[in-house]
Amino acid sequence: MKIFITSAVVFVTIFCLIFVARAVFFFALNKAYKKYKKLKKFSQKSQKKYVKEEEELLRKREIPRAHSAVKAERKNQQQNGA
Repeated sequence: MKIFITSAVVFVTIFCLIFVARAVFFFALNKAYKKYKKLKKFSQKSQKKYVKEEEELLRKREIPRAHSAVKAERKNQQQNGA
């Protein structure tokens, strides 16, 4: 009888520990998901906003040009300068 009670207590203890660990895990997972959604929503709002004059300069810096476009621009500058 003593062995039965001891094994029942051990079973209930392990069952409760598993239940508590599962609850804590899902709580932490839910918090992390909410934080992720909040950061994702914030990043969508803070997109790049350019002043029209600075926009062209920044875009030229950000977007690489093809080699042929660079050659054509130099050729036009030489023709206009000469």
